[in-house]
Amino acid sequence: MNGSHPTNYLETLKKKKIAVVGLGRSGFATARFLLKNNISLFISDSRQDIDRHALEFIERNKIDHEIGENSDKILDSQLILISPGVPRDLPVIKKALNDGIDVINDIELLYRVLPQKKIVAVTGSNGKTTATALIGEIFNSYCSTWVGGNIGKPALSIFEDADCRELDFIVLELSNFQLESLTTFKPFISILLNITPDHLDRYNGFYEYAHTKYRIFRNQDKNDFLIVNRDDKHLKNIHPASAVKGYSLTKSENCYFDGTSIYYNGRKLLRKDELQLKGNHNVQNVMASIIAAKIANIPEDKIIQAVRAFKGIEHRLEFVGESNGVKYYNDSKATNPDSAAAALRSFNGSIIWLAGGRDKNTPLDLLKREVVRKVKYGLFFGEARDKFYDYFSDSVKCSRTATLKEALRFAGKIASEGDTILLSPACASFDAYNSYKERGTQFKNIVNELLTNHEHV
Repeated sequence: MNGSHPTNYLETLKKKKIAVVGLGRSGFATARFLLKNNISLFISDSRQDIDRHALEFIERNKIDHEIGENSDKILDSQLILISPGVPRDLPVIKKALNDGIDVINDIELLYRVLPQKKIVAVTGSNGKTTATALIGEIFNSYCSTWVGGNIGKPALSIFEDADCRELDFIVLELSNFQLESLTTFKPFISILLNITPDHLDRYNGFYEYAHTKYRIFRNQDKNDFLIVNRDDKHLKNIHPASAVKGYSLTKSENCYFDGTSIYYNGRKLLRKDELQLKGNHNVQNVMASIIAAKIANIPEDKIIQAVRAFKGIEHRLEFVGESNGVKYYNDSKATNPDSAAAALRSFNGSIIWLAGGRDKNTPLDLLKREVVRKVKYGLFFGEARDKFYDYFSDSVKCSRTATLKEALRFAGKIASEGDTILLSPACASFDAYNSYKERGTQFKNIVNELLTNHEHV
């Protein structure tokens, strides 16, 4: 696939009419990249309230644009770059596809511009941000590596951050929405962590959702590698052309866990108690990261040192503080039931569980077993509170509140020494917040304020 684009793809872009649809973080970075390379563009965003900096950028550079609609003006282009939040079944995008117009995203464009670079691409329903961040830490301990995509910075901001000629690896976290618009993208290493129901408000069932994940290895060949979780039932029957490396919590694979320690090719590398990350799901993230680092020929001592030092990421099972024997954890990034179930499994029990937000039409049965085993009391907030209450009220003591803040205050009143107050929402944040980060930050701010005052919420 590397040979499917000209060596200097940027030069071909200067001869095309290009539309950027959606001016969120990735769309804005795409527009900046095109402008910096003297490539003319048209910008279309259906929102009326786009970011002020983006609007100033458009006006300052006199870019042809439309705000508040996605009209047929987009169809005047020969290449359309869409943001992850723009669905491919949008009427004007469907017209473009029917007309044979190339519709891609910033990840695909990055690959076309830098086809010679070694890319590590990570996806999964859960854990991909943690795994991507850890891989970045390991790789950067030994070689020049840039990390972005769905984590941190949009893909095309790489050209603002780094001298790409000096980079040894590019590590990208990829969401389903980003995978949808990849056509020739071919990573050197792709990683499939797991597949569980998610985003079923966007896809026509689980099958369509799962097959979008498989796009990460679609263009790979025998010179590339796929790292796969052998414990995931949805990953047993895939048949990639790439070389496959497996990891498992239950059986012997390239990397495996015996309940106490992590092994690579039969040799013990690390004990679980050396990790700063909680839960067996994070042991899986570590194993996937170790295999990637081994493929990249990173020395073993560098790998072990980086894994031991890694404390995790913000908003993912993040310890916030303790008051009167009650511990507070922020897991706002758990935006689906399987991710919340993994969080519940990470604790011994006596959990006061805060969950809710905007439902993504995902089934809650994945959570039931862990809720029964681990949850002392459930507090459900936001748009999904009634759905959660109706589903769990026969299994656990629980209540509904309108907001996260009210749920947190209620939790403080009923908590006693030895309890864990855990925000692990199992839902999107968009009913009340701009992102899971904003939701987690509010949780932390309230808790920290109360810890400062040496009192429960």
